[in-house]
Amino acid sequence: MKLEAWVDRTDGKDGGTWAKVHEMVDRGDWLDKDGKNTGPAYLAPATSVFFRNDELENGGEARYKSWSIREIAAL
Repeated sequence: MKLEAWVDRTDGKDGGTWAKVHEMVDRGDWLDKDGKNTGPAYLAPATSVFFRNDELENGGEARYKSWSIREIAAL
């Protein structure tokens, strides 16, 4: 599974100016904070999505507004 994070800092003005800020491919080799493998890549359809915000700088917070989750394309 390929994960991409895009951001629009114009608040949608003129359709938005979207920029990719991160991407990762889950090949089943992700490690947890203790260096242990988290298991195989999850490729089955799902009805839930969860966000984690680990290691935010200076005790910061994450804010999300007007976001969506989409299937881009199968790898």
